[in-house]
Amino acid sequence: MNAPDPLREELRESIAELLEVELEEVVPEARFFHDLGGESLDVLDMTFRFERKYGVPVRFQQLLDPRDGTASADATGTSENFRRLRERFPFLENVDLESAATPDDLKSLFTVDLIVATVRHALAANIADPSAAPSAPDASLRGSSNP
Repeated sequence: MNAPDPLREELRESIAELLEVELEEVVPEARFFHDLGGESLDVLDMTFRFERKYGVPVRFQQLLDPRDGTASADATGTSENFRRLRERFPFLENVDLESAATPDDLKSLFTVDLIVATVRHALAANIADPSAAPSAPDASLRGSSNP
């Protein structure tokens, strides 16, 4: 039996609330866009909510567009882009990014598990380098799941 993971449960609840889906649908392998009905604006909203709640930068957009402003629009799924992604997000080591040749393909890899890993990575990076975090959220907002 797996040990309880408070962060995972908190994020699942936030995703369910954001997308107005049942918590039971927000399973680790559920795809944010394809299974849960998320849209690009929902990613922005989720980013804002999580950054505000945890006080750390959460870079979902970098996962969904690995070009990082350095590649042409038709070069989303290049090995160089995937190398840079894995460099920024080491938890992607075992994710089959090479199967994602287009932005839509990347969306299919954007699962609840990947969202949890991204937030966990952001929190760990903040512990390693607190200066990288945005200004701390107001203490009255901590623990609040409302944006």
